[in-house]
Amino acid sequence: MKTRLDNYTTIYSDASQTQEGKGIGVGIAVYNSTQQEIYSETVNIGQYQLVYNGELEGITRAFEYAAKNATTDQAFEVYADNQAAIYRLKNLSDNPGQHWQLRCLKAANTIRRKQANIHLLWAPGHTDIVGNERADYLAKEATKEDPRSTTKSIAYLGTTIKRIQQTEQRQEYEKYKARATALNKATYSAKYPLKISKTIQMPQNTKRVTSSAFYSLKLGHGYFNSYLKRFKKRDSNRCTCQNIQTPEHLLLYCHLYKDHRKTLLQTIKHRPVTLPLLLHTK
Repeated sequence: MKTRLDNYTTIYSDASQTQEGKGIGVGIAVYNSTQQEIYSETVNIGQYQLVYNGELEGITRAFEYAAKNATTDQAFEVYADNQAAIYRLKNLSDNPGQHWQLRCLKAANTIRRKQANIHLLWAPGHTDIVGNERADYLAKEATKEDPRSTTKSIAYLGTTIKRIQQTEQRQEYEKYKARATALNKATYSAKYPLKISKTIQMPQNTKRVTSSAFYSLKLGHGYFNSYLKRFKKRDSNRCTCQNIQTPEHLLLYCHLYKDHRKTLLQTIKHRPVTLPLLLHTK
């Protein structure tokens, strides 16, 4: 007879977009109770989607795999590194993403009828978790495949509309500049060109994930619970360690990141190490 320990399955999912890819790649990797990979899957959901959509698709496919293969008393744990996607699927809403949520609910009901259970959990990305790294690799490989869909997601349409809006704003500015310069050649717009950077200016070779994390912490707007709780995107403002999860807590005090903090302190010789020092704030 199988025990619950023997009947334990872990599924990792991820999504990716590469410059040379044909669309958003999705990958899942499945491991048995002895951590042997027993199944993997890749799919390209097309160029008219966002990575966020791919994260939702990956989690959903993990649920559907579990529904198809579940047996009595089997336990499934699905891991993803995108907290926004996890939150979206865990909270009922008719906002964008409902399609994936309904598929997950259908799969979860099937799993329950088979007297098995499933849990959706967050796993931090790029932390050398074997399943996470495998799913990341599969997702990147999936970007090279031919897309299976030409559907345009609502989120993709939103970014397209924003891009059109920015183009129109630039055109309006150029018209204004021409009129202003004709009236006064010393006008500000004639002396100083408009500069709009598509990306945040960071030191050369800085990874995007690093710059995004830095500015999220600096501005106090990001995927930490003290911020998300304000907008009812989290049920609690507390960290896994039970302290309030603020940028200061994460950088200076949280014991979950003590090894990272040790590396930081070895690099920075200035003492004391404070939040203004780390984030260049007053």
